[in-house]
Amino acid sequence: MVRVTVNPASHPFARPVVPRIVRGLLAVAGAVFVLSIPRMAAAGFVPAGPAPSSVDEGELLLGELNCVACHQPPEGNAARFAPRGAPVLGSGGLRLESEWLRAWLANPAATKPGTAMPDALNGLDGAARAEAVDALVHYLAANQPPGAPTYLGADSARVALGRARFHALGCVACHVPTERGEVPEEAWQKARANGAPLAGLARKYPGGELVGFLKNPVAHRPGGRMPSMNLTDAEALAIATYLLADQTPGLADPARAMATIPGVSWEYYEGSFGRTADLDKAKPVASGEAAEIGTAVAKRPNEFGLKFSGAIMAPKEGEYTFWLGSDDGATLDIDGTRVVDNDGVHPPSQRSGKARLSGGPHSFELRFFQGGGGMELSLAWAGPGFGRKPIGAASLQHYGQPMLPVGHKDLAVDSTKVEAGRVWFAKQNCAACHATAPGQPTAPAAAAPALAKLRGRGEAGCLAVDPRPGLPRYDLSPAQRTALRRALERADQFAQPLAPERQVAATLARFNCYGCHVRDEFGGPAATGKDGWFSVLGEADLGEEGKLPPHLNGVGAKLKPKWLETVLGDGAKVRPYMATRMPVFGSQNVGHLPALLAAVDRKTALRAEPTVTARDAKYGRKLVGNEGLSCVACHTFSTFGSMGIPALGLERMHERLEWDWFRRYLPDPAALRPGTRMPSFWPDGHAVNTDILGGQTDAQIQAIWAWLGGGAKADIPAGLVRARQEIVVDKEAVIYRHFIEGAGSRAIGVGYPEHANIAFDANQMRLALIWQGGFIDRSRHSTDRGTGYEPPLGDHVARLPEGAPFAVLAASDTPWPATAKRSPGYRFLGYSLDEVRRPAFRYEFEGIAVEDSIVPRTADIDVTLVRTLKFGPGKPAGTVWFRAAVGAIREQADGSFLVDDKLRFRFRGSRATVVGNELRVPVAVPGELVEEITW
Repeated sequence: MVRVTVNPASHPFARPVVPRIVRGLLAVAGAVFVLSIPRMAAAGFVPAGPAPSSVDEGELLLGELNCVACHQPPEGNAARFAPRGAPVLGSGGLRLESEWLRAWLANPAATKPGTAMPDALNGLDGAARAEAVDALVHYLAANQPPGAPTYLGADSARVALGRARFHALGCVACHVPTERGEVPEEAWQKARANGAPLAGLARKYPGGELVGFLKNPVAHRPGGRMPSMNLTDAEALAIATYLLADQTPGLADPARAMATIPGVSWEYYEGSFGRTADLDKAKPVASGEAAEIGTAVAKRPNEFGLKFSGAIMAPKEGEYTFWLGSDDGATLDIDGTRVVDNDGVHPPSQRSGKARLSGGPHSFELRFFQGGGGMELSLAWAGPGFGRKPIGAASLQHYGQPMLPVGHKDLAVDSTKVEAGRVWFAKQNCAACHATAPGQPTAPAAAAPALAKLRGRGEAGCLAVDPRPGLPRYDLSPAQRTALRRALERADQFAQPLAPERQVAATLARFNCYGCHVRDEFGGPAATGKDGWFSVLGEADLGEEGKLPPHLNGVGAKLKPKWLETVLGDGAKVRPYMATRMPVFGSQNVGHLPALLAAVDRKTALRAEPTVTARDAKYGRKLVGNEGLSCVACHTFSTFGSMGIPALGLERMHERLEWDWFRRYLPDPAALRPGTRMPSFWPDGHAVNTDILGGQTDAQIQAIWAWLGGGAKADIPAGLVRARQEIVVDKEAVIYRHFIEGAGSRAIGVGYPEHANIAFDANQMRLALIWQGGFIDRSRHSTDRGTGYEPPLGDHVARLPEGAPFAVLAASDTPWPATAKRSPGYRFLGYSLDEVRRPAFRYEFEGIAVEDSIVPRTADIDVTLVRTLKFGPGKPAGTVWFRAAVGAIREQADGSFLVDDKLRFRFRGSRATVVGNELRVPVAVPGELVEEITW
């Protein structure tokens, strides 16, 4: 077995030091192995996808072949052609392999069949062509970014992840799938005939360069035809490793062993995880190599995850048993198959599994995550000839074989050739297409006729079957030449902008939006045979609606322009169940699309949004919860999963959707989204739920819209918060004395049968919290040491003022005294219980005895707490004041006070006054004050 010495730097992009003999072996292997990415016979330029009949093929080609880079389009109408552009060269480009550059410049169409790149050296043959190519290679190499390229280390686990991500995230919408999977033969052949080919990548890219390109392709190809897929670092690394697998024979051909070195590779993650699969959603914080598997590489004791990968060295062929112990979850995969599953949050536990292995190395990946409390991770095995024992360092290896580009040769840049290449670069007008620095294309060296001047000249120039020397030769099919010539016959019309409908269709075709989306009965993955590669994340059964991106019919009237800009600019993801991602094409390329879609799809003026109130939002919350229409049975909300299948998140609907579309959609979802599984809760305009808002359809839909307007900060709908150890309140009040978040270390929680709850702070003698719904989840206080503060379980949580609730003031506007955690002058005396165990708190303030009791009262949608404060005799030095609330306070016509548009206060027994942002009430001593809080 060949051993490879690896640079001590453990970063996965670190360039290994490769012995000369290994370089030679890899170069030979590169000549023998067949690329796993299919090569397709070229029939001219191959676009990423088809275009509808409303798009003129010739005019589309004028932009896709970048004809307008040399032939100036009419002033002010360049958007009609939206040129494809070309990769950035020079300091803003990528470090490409010199031998690939040599083949590319010599014959672009043979190096990458279907390319838009012409033969820029047309007319040069033999030694003259070789000399020009050599000079250009030296010139381009000399002007690449400084520094040496980085190479990847071979890793079969990473290849498996890259294969899965390439086929799931949406890459195959534009590119030819590289593996058939389980799709039918007819679909497989159809898919192979549709899409931009991936040829020669293993010869072209050092691994680190492809990773960088995949992370930010629009920076290197500003035309946006290759968009960003918002890949994580780990995903870009995995996909690059997969696409470049031919750089290491052992990856492309499982029969060939890869070089290994002692130890394991590891990646460290931070966050709160519930399953080992959650690590795929996180970015590694650190990575490196270790002698054996363990938690020593973790940077903190709780809330982290680890991935270990490499090879387990089986001594001989036979059946092996593996024992995986962990706290919390862990999984072990060997050769891509799950062998031990000890996943989930749990105390120390151990599980085992069996695998039949041949003698030698076997790829493995072990995943582990730690929540809180205890921590444990161990791995043992038994096999032919030995009993159970830990898997030690002697049995662990990881792949250290470098991935070098196929046919790699070091290039010693020759300054004389660089200067000759500079001359050729200018002479051949390369700078007309290629920028030589980020954002700064060089002006063409040779003038060409303007686009409008080409009418009647379609048989000559670049479109000639055999262009004269000095002109670029494009690899075009006869049909494409004909389409271009026909387009040029209408060159006098190019000064006119396209009609909005045609401009939308042309834009969608240029960026292959039709590869994922249907619009006006054209496009979609099924049209190109690729729907079999679109999938749902997880186990959810959502049918085609869960796998395939939504149709774009009327999308300009459905989505708000600002949201369309966000989607196109950032690739926002609102469908948590869909594996495919929305690409990012660059606002400079598609920034005009929202306005165009609005112009086309908004046939009539949209109905204005209704004026809604906080009370409307309360009804809306009730409707979407499990006490209403149970929207949360399918839809997620903020960080809360749905009660069932994971449908679109509710928290961004108001931000995304136009009210006019929303009000038409809810009564009849199938009319606007054919095939949807969304049911109608207002069939034929009649409400299914007649208990809320009297069953008035318009009022219910408007209420839901009002609640959606709160976004992620809207009150949580009933049914989403699920406790592990919920304290359920039934016919009597329940008291919970423990640390409660927002009420301090001496909190007294009270849950009432009316589904209203309070927390009283016995340090400061104040009502600290009020909330509705569920009472308390006591799980935090019943595990390990029971440390930490437990938050309220329910919703509509409201915090009342911190600090002393009473003060003796010289005047009503005297500043309220600041207090420490324990209010001075107070003494807690306990509480008594009534016949249904409702407490009446007893305490003293400045020698005045206070009895503080609360009785909830429910109405249609609101809850009211009736709080009675009874004061004994005393001799205060001034007027006793009660501070009821702090916030934005507005007195209402009925004498109540609205605080922060959420809480309504009424008082009996005294008249409240507003002092700045405080609501104060004078107290008679002795006397009684009744406070009503409605929310």
